[in-house]
This record gives sequence, C-alpha cells and structure tokens, in this order.
Amino acid sequence: MLIVHSDTFRITGSSLNNLNPNSTEVVFRSAQKITETDYNHRHWLMAPYSTDGNNFVGVNHHEWYACKVKNDCNDDYQVILRSWANSLTKTVSSDGGRTWSVPANHLIIAPPLWNNKPYNTPEVNNHGFFHPTKIVREGNYYYLFSFAASSRDLPAASSYQGMIILRTTDFNRWQYWTGGSRYADV
Repeated sequence: MLIVHSDTFRITGSSLNNLNPNSTEVVFRSAQKITETDYNHRHWLMAPYSTDGNNFVGVNHHEWYACKVKNDCNDDYQVILRSWANSLTKTVSSDGGRTWSVPANHLIIAPPLWNNKPYNTPEVNNHGFFHPTKIVREGNYYYLFSFAASSRDLPAASSYQGMIILRTTDFNRWQYWTGGSRYADV
C-alpha cells in the first residue's frame, strides 16, 4: 500500500488487516526543483498502473509554487494558495513499485506558465490540473479523470472548472475529451 505525499511511502503486510507499521519505506522523494518548466517540484503519486505487476507507470498530482522562486512563501498557506500551479506528471517503476523515478518525458498536461504574474492579491490563484483518478483500461485506451481549476486561463482542455477526461494508448502521448466522441492532443 502507498502512503502518498510529496514523498511517497510504502507499507507492507500479508493483507490490509495485517499491515506492518514498522515496514514503512520511502519509495519516491520529490526533487523539489524550483524552475517551473522542469515540472519536478512536488509529485504526489496518485494513480499507479501496471499491466504485468512489475513495470508501473504512475500519474501524479504535481505542485509548483511561484512564491518559491522569490523565496517568500514563509510557510504561509495563503501565500502558497495564491501562487500554486498544478500539472499532471508521470513517474515509473521497474521493480514492482519498490522504487519510482521521474523519466525525461514526464509532463502529461500543465497550465500556462506563471511568467512572473503577481500573487500578492487577496484571491486564490491556484490553477491547473489536480488529483487524477485511478487509471482504467477500456479497449486500446487507458483513461483517467482530473479536476481542472482556474483563476487564470488554462488550455482548451479545461476552459471551465470541473472534471476532464484524459486518455492514452502508451502513457507518453495524451488526449483530452472535447465532447461527443472527439478527443484532442494535449
């Protein structure tokens, strides 16, 4: 079982009723990189998926905060909320989920770059793509839902606030649902 935060832990046991609290181990640590375009600050491994039980791909809720660039977050949650950009990223594991890493092609979908926009305003400015659901396979596609929120302009994938559907055939190229039977590339 995974305990998800910006660092991900695994706890083991013979069943959910017999988890060993002393077996907790770190399986992934977020890099905490400050550069927005790295998309490698705080990953929350939300949707691990495997077709063979050994090789996994994970879709992550990825957080980045503009206040970190100027080093003025001061652990003030309100400042963080006003400068929060969220994307979906990918992590991988090739050892049954015992360790996870960020591959080079890890970005799935992201909001427009912050570009030094002010965040010292009273309203909440958090925007982007949040909390992906578990991955479900149907035919040749793998699907998930994600919440899209915006107080800024987001790509066409979410010109509103609410749930979006993403799909892929290979976990490298993603599409979002535009209505009916239509999808567009991310």
